[in-house]
Amino acid sequence: MPEIKPTRRAVIRTAAWSVPAVTVAAAAPAFAASSPAQVTYQTVTKSFQFNPVILGTVNTDPVNIVTVDVTATIPATIPVGETAAPVQTQSTVTIPAGLAGILGSLILGNPATVEGTSVSRTTLAGSFTGESITNLTIPQTPFAAPLSLTASGSGAEGLTIPAGNPTGAVTLTLQPPASQLQGRNASGAPTNATPYASELRAIAGADYTLGTFEIV
Repeated sequence: MPEIKPTRRAVIRTAAWSVPAVTVAAAAPAFAASSPAQVTYQTVTKSFQFNPVILGTVNTDPVNIVTVDVTATIPATIPVGETAAPVQTQSTVTIPAGLAGILGSLILGNPATVEGTSVSRTTLAGSFTGESITNLTIPQTPFAAPLSLTASGSGAEGLTIPAGNPTGAVTLTLQPPASQLQGRNASGAPTNATPYASELRAIAGADYTLGTFEIV
């Protein structure tokens, strides 16, 4: 992953907040005992809904809404000049039966299993602005309708709040996740020639706030 640039507006590549439907868990890092202030952490659990993109078209039919469930351990407070630990992320996406049927028959070639990768993106706004990108792995999963896929991953970099950064609240907002899906038959051979780029879109008026933390 790219290194974090210690500016107020930075792209922060961590494993904190994702996506497709995402569950996140992580442990706080150990800091030197002489440090006058420590990063603190909180666990948040949220459920989000998105519209699927089917063969290039956004589908707004309520029966096809995709649910993304996220549990995340994120900072509660970060002192200026300190670094929050990377966060391990696990994301669970639930695809309704009708949509899963279309995905399996028209796109993935009637697979026995499906696997792939996913990218989850979260924006940071407030007293610090930036973006958190998490690369996730979807393990081989039996194909079913409805279909539930769990993605997990971990980032190599933490979030550093540079010296002189203003104190105050930072809001984390989940962006639509994107996945690459590969179907396989019972023998393990691919059923789709190339991984399918699965996309989701935000639903107008929906709240995608994952959580907030304070820079102190």
